[in-house]
Amino acid sequence: MTGYIVGIDPGRVYTNNEAVNLGKCPVAGTIGTTGNGNVYKMVEVTTGNLTDGLLVTISAANKATVAAVANAGTVAQELGVLRATVTASGSMFAWAQIYGRGTVMASAAANANVALGMGAVAGTVDDGGTSASAVIDGLFLTASAGASSALTAAIIRYPTFEPI
Repeated sequence: MTGYIVGIDPGRVYTNNEAVNLGKCPVAGTIGTTGNGNVYKMVEVTTGNLTDGLLVTISAANKATVAAVANAGTVAQELGVLRATVTASGSMFAWAQIYGRGTVMASAAANANVALGMGAVAGTVDDGGTSASAVIDGLFLTASAGASSALTAAIIRYPTFEPI
Protein backbone atom coordinates (compact mmCIF):
# COMPACT_ATOMS: atom_id res chain seq x y z
CA MET A 1 0.00 0.00 0.00
CA THR A 2 1.36 3.41 -0.89
CA GLY A 3 0.87 6.59 1.06
CA TYR A 4 1.94 10.19 1.47
CA ILE A 5 4.91 11.35 3.56
CA VAL A 6 5.85 14.89 4.61
CA GLY A 7 9.50 15.54 5.45
CA ILE A 8 11.34 13.26 3.02
CA ASP A 9 14.99 13.46 1.94
CA PRO A 10 14.59 13.67 -1.86
CA GLY A 11 18.26 12.95 -2.61
CA ARG A 12 18.37 9.74 -0.56
CA VAL A 13 18.97 6.55 -2.54
CA TYR A 14 18.15 3.21 -0.91
CA THR A 15 19.73 -0.15 -1.69
CA ASN A 16 17.50 -3.10 -2.48
CA ASN A 17 18.41 -4.62 0.91
CA GLU A 18 17.40 -1.43 2.77
CA ALA A 19 14.11 -1.30 0.90
CA VAL A 20 13.06 -4.92 0.70
CA ASN A 21 14.65 -6.62 3.73
CA LEU A 22 15.19 -3.85 6.28
CA GLY A 23 12.13 -1.67 5.67
CA LYS A 24 14.16 1.56 5.70
CA CYS A 25 12.53 2.86 2.52
CA PRO A 26 8.97 3.85 1.62
CA VAL A 27 7.19 1.49 -0.77
CA ALA A 28 7.55 2.25 -4.49
CA GLY A 29 4.69 4.55 -5.47
CA THR A 30 4.68 6.47 -2.19
CA ILE A 31 4.25 10.22 -2.70
CA GLY A 32 6.39 12.53 -0.58
CA THR A 33 7.19 16.19 -0.03
CA THR A 34 9.78 18.20 1.84
CA GLY A 35 7.09 20.71 2.78
CA ASN A 36 8.26 23.32 0.27
CA GLY A 37 5.63 22.50 -2.37
CA ASN A 38 7.73 20.03 -4.36
CA VAL A 39 6.22 16.54 -4.79
CA TYR A 40 8.17 13.31 -5.31
CA LYS A 41 7.35 9.67 -6.04
CA MET A 42 9.39 6.74 -4.72
CA VAL A 43 10.53 4.62 -7.68
CA GLU A 44 12.56 1.48 -8.18
CA VAL A 45 15.41 1.98 -10.65
CA THR A 46 15.34 -0.84 -13.20
CA THR A 47 18.64 -0.57 -15.09
CA GLY A 48 21.63 1.60 -15.65
CA ASN A 49 23.48 4.04 -13.46
CA LEU A 50 21.17 7.01 -13.02
CA THR A 51 22.28 10.35 -11.62
CA ASP A 52 20.58 13.46 -10.29
CA GLY A 53 18.47 15.40 -12.79
CA LEU A 54 17.92 12.69 -15.40
CA LEU A 55 14.45 12.43 -16.89
CA VAL A 56 12.96 8.99 -16.22
CA THR A 57 9.85 7.15 -17.35
CA ILE A 58 7.75 5.75 -14.51
CA SER A 59 5.81 2.55 -15.19
CA ALA A 60 2.48 1.62 -13.64
CA ALA A 61 4.51 -0.57 -11.26
CA ASN A 62 6.55 2.52 -10.22
CA LYS A 63 9.73 1.34 -11.91
CA ALA A 64 11.99 4.06 -13.32
CA THR A 65 14.01 3.80 -16.52
CA VAL A 66 16.06 6.57 -18.09
CA ALA A 67 13.93 8.29 -20.74
CA ALA A 68 15.22 7.92 -24.28
CA VAL A 69 14.18 9.22 -27.68
CA ALA A 70 12.49 5.86 -28.35
CA ASN A 71 10.20 6.45 -25.33
CA ALA A 72 8.78 9.65 -26.85
CA GLY A 73 6.21 7.71 -28.83
CA THR A 74 4.71 6.33 -25.60
CA VAL A 75 1.93 8.88 -25.28
CA ALA A 76 0.84 9.80 -21.74
CA GLN A 77 3.82 7.92 -20.24
CA GLU A 78 4.39 9.26 -16.71
CA LEU A 79 7.72 11.02 -16.33
CA GLY A 80 9.77 12.30 -13.40
CA VAL A 81 13.15 13.83 -12.69
CA LEU A 82 15.39 11.56 -10.62
CA ARG A 83 16.77 13.07 -7.43
CA ALA A 84 19.88 11.35 -6.14
CA THR A 85 22.97 12.41 -4.21
CA VAL A 86 24.71 9.21 -5.37
CA THR A 87 24.41 7.11 -8.51
CA ALA A 88 21.34 4.84 -8.47
CA SER A 89 21.75 1.44 -10.15
CA GLY A 90 19.31 -1.33 -10.94
CA SER A 91 17.09 -2.50 -8.04
CA MET A 92 17.85 0.61 -5.97
CA PHE A 93 15.10 2.95 -4.84
CA ALA A 94 15.09 6.75 -5.20
CA TRP A 95 12.75 9.74 -5.37
CA ALA A 96 11.63 11.11 -8.74
CA GLN A 97 10.35 14.68 -8.66
CA ILE A 98 6.94 14.98 -10.28
CA TYR A 99 5.90 18.51 -9.27
CA GLY A 100 7.48 21.83 -8.30
CA ARG A 101 10.58 23.88 -8.92
CA GLY A 102 13.68 21.84 -9.62
CA THR A 103 16.40 21.12 -12.13
CA VAL A 104 16.64 18.74 -15.07
CA MET A 105 19.51 17.68 -17.32
CA ALA A 106 19.18 19.77 -20.48
CA SER A 107 21.11 19.57 -23.74
CA ALA A 108 23.62 22.28 -24.51
CA ALA A 109 22.02 25.64 -25.32
CA ALA A 110 18.43 24.44 -24.73
CA ASN A 111 16.21 27.51 -24.47
CA ALA A 112 13.85 28.46 -21.67
CA ASN A 113 10.06 28.69 -21.98
CA VAL A 114 9.67 26.60 -25.14
CA ALA A 115 8.28 23.12 -25.85
CA LEU A 116 10.69 20.40 -24.80
CA GLY A 117 11.40 17.00 -26.29
CA MET A 118 14.05 14.38 -25.67
CA GLY A 119 17.67 15.34 -26.06
CA ALA A 120 20.17 13.31 -28.07
CA VAL A 121 21.52 11.84 -24.81
CA ALA A 122 19.13 9.59 -22.86
CA GLY A 123 17.64 11.33 -19.84
CA THR A 124 18.21 14.84 -21.15
CA VAL A 125 15.68 17.29 -22.54
CA ASP A 126 16.10 19.65 -25.46
CA ASP A 127 14.15 22.51 -27.00
CA GLY A 128 13.71 20.56 -30.24
CA GLY A 129 10.35 19.22 -29.05
CA THR A 130 8.53 19.90 -32.28
CA SER A 131 10.77 17.60 -34.34
CA ALA A 132 10.16 14.44 -32.27
CA SER A 133 7.11 12.22 -32.27
CA ALA A 134 5.99 13.70 -28.96
CA VAL A 135 6.69 16.65 -26.71
CA ILE A 136 7.08 16.62 -22.95
CA ASP A 137 3.99 18.17 -21.43
CA GLY A 138 4.29 19.54 -17.89
CA LEU A 139 8.01 20.36 -17.96
CA PHE A 140 9.73 23.54 -19.07
CA LEU A 141 13.04 25.24 -18.46
CA THR A 142 13.05 28.57 -16.62
CA ALA A 143 16.62 29.32 -17.70
CA SER A 144 18.57 28.51 -20.83
CA ALA A 145 21.14 25.73 -20.60
CA GLY A 146 24.80 26.60 -20.91
CA ALA A 147 27.37 25.55 -23.47
CA SER A 148 27.30 21.92 -22.30
CA SER A 149 24.63 19.57 -20.95
CA ALA A 150 23.93 20.52 -17.36
CA LEU A 151 21.34 20.68 -14.62
CA THR A 152 19.05 23.55 -15.63
CA ALA A 153 16.32 25.28 -13.63
CA ALA A 154 12.86 23.98 -14.51
CA ILE A 155 9.21 23.82 -13.52
CA ILE A 156 7.90 20.27 -13.21
CA ARG A 157 4.11 19.68 -13.32
CA TYR A 158 3.35 15.97 -13.54
CA PRO A 159 5.20 15.56 -16.86
CA THR A 160 4.10 13.14 -19.58
CA PHE A 161 4.83 12.53 -23.25
CA GLU A 162 2.12 14.01 -25.46
CA PRO A 163 1.64 13.79 -29.24
CA ILE A 164 2.28 16.83 -31.40
